Amino acid sequence: MEVSEVTSTATAEDGIFLLGGLPTGEYSVEFSLAGHDDVSIADVTVTAGKTTLGVGVVRASAS
Repeated sequence: MEVSEVTSTATAEDGIFLLGGLPTGEYSVEFSLAGHDDVSIADVTVTAGKTTLGVGVVRASAS
């Protein structure tokens, strides 16, 4: 299976993010933050025209 970046975004101050315009399909969502390990969530089901909720991670503040 070929993996490629479809789109990217940054979070708002409160950590909320939105990726718009994705076609229906299965995606992996990767989170990265300087000073922290990257986190990847596989098999995120997206349906075009609908909002997919509950995709995220909790990170402790960097010391």
